[in-house]
Amino acid sequence: MTPTQLRNSILQTAITGALVPQNPDEGSADALISQIEDEKRRLIADRNAAKIAAARAAGKSDAEIKKLKLEKYTAPTPVNPEDAPFEIPQSWRWVRLGDIGITNTGTTPSKTNPKFFGTFIPFVSPGDIQNNKLSYRKEGLSEEGYKVARAVPSGTILQVCIGGCIGKLAITDREITFNQQINSITPYLVESKYLFAVLGSDYFYKQITNNITGSATPIINKSSWESKILPLSPLSEQRRIVSKLEELLPLVEEYGEAQTELEALNAALPDKLKKSLLQQAITGRLVPQTESDGTAEQLLLQIEDEKRRLIAERNAAKIAAARAAGKSDAEIKKLKLEKYSAPKPVNPEDAPFEIPQSWRWVRLGDIISISSGDGLTSKEMQNGDIPVFGGNGITGYHNSYNVSNETIVIGRVGYYCGSVHITPVKAWVTDNAFITTYPQKYIDRNFLVLVLRFLNLGKQHNATAQPVVSGKKIYPLLLPLPPLSEQRRIVAKLEEMFLEIEKLGNQE
Repeated sequence: MTPTQLRNSILQTAITGALVPQNPDEGSADALISQIEDEKRRLIADRNAAKIAAARAAGKSDAEIKKLKLEKYTAPTPVNPEDAPFEIPQSWRWVRLGDIGITNTGTTPSKTNPKFFGTFIPFVSPGDIQNNKLSYRKEGLSEEGYKVARAVPSGTILQVCIGGCIGKLAITDREITFNQQINSITPYLVESKYLFAVLGSDYFYKQITNNITGSATPIINKSSWESKILPLSPLSEQRRIVSKLEELLPLVEEYGEAQTELEALNAALPDKLKKSLLQQAITGRLVPQTESDGTAEQLLLQIEDEKRRLIAERNAAKIAAARAAGKSDAEIKKLKLEKYSAPKPVNPEDAPFEIPQSWRWVRLGDIISISSGDGLTSKEMQNGDIPVFGGNGITGYHNSYNVSNETIVIGRVGYYCGSVHITPVKAWVTDNAFITTYPQKYIDRNFLVLVLRFLNLGKQHNATAQPVVSGKKIYPLLLPLPPLSEQRRIVAKLEEMFLEIEKLGNQE
């Protein structure tokens, strides 16, 4: 059961008379209704007497006073027993909302008159009602605004009657004014908090939303709102109900907070598990080491031999091209040929964590080489099905490509600089990303991607106005390198376990 469902269940139990036991000594709702009607008559008489007194003080004649429009008492509209939606205790009665309090719809003084606005009295709109509570802004109405607005006293219940926030409600703890999107009721001899619980119940919400008018903006007009029926208990029982609700509802809030935390934990759990597994993989604890895998030291020697061979081949090709172009021996001697650079040794004290003996710490620049892609603006893109990779993956599609095999791409600039993606066989890599090359015979591509993502290449560079990654920044970074066979076993194990985590997430 969700927190909302639990709260609705408790409120429904309260308004059906099942939350606290009935006590015959507390009287009946009939007696309370009689007291309410007596109170209405008294207040009407008082207001009429005040109106007549004001007229006399203003020098009105007896003839003019006889013409005054005075309030008349109106008996409550009876509720047909057949209209009762559920059973209530014998000591309770069904009543109409408008018969147990003074109802109003708010009003907003003209905004073209700045004299109406100030700090004399708070002015409330639907946005000021959140989680059944009112927040009071510094700016409200002035004394002039107070005279043309509708003010209600402390203990009045406000309920939003228009728009997507219909049903939101709160109790005032001071005299306030409010706008026309809110209905109010100041109860007669009824506990405000009891009435608040009834108006906040799922039962009452369904009542008012079943009679919404307006297509573009749903509205509950005051006459419809105050005609709704609700269960009324004796006053002493109302107070016991409120006391019980004040005991239970905070527990529901705590349950809701715990539920939210649990949901957040469940949502984050797959990522946390994956990060934990990746940490184990990078530190050599995910799969066991075997002697038959050899060592990273041997692997590095093969990589360096491969580097020398490739440099020799590229230099030979450059010389051959120069000879073919008719260059002299003197000119060929001046060619800028590549030179092999031995990898820089890693100081053991710089290692961020321990790795197996068969592994080695290496610098990223000794394993990979990066080069910028080719510029391609959105206007230059031609309709096609070739994905275009930018700083954070695919940014569009083109009809041409500049890489013709699956390529590791690293975001070069922007907020997502350092993000790592793999292209399909054909793709266009823009100058917002780097094309990554590496000795494919000796480094497993998927293992390299895992390591690059683990290194979070952009973490130190995206706090600037224009975050950027460069070879100068990432080549010196250290990465742990296992033998090739172990790289492949790590990737296979991670893929297997990530799949299980995904299944677990889908079950949630």
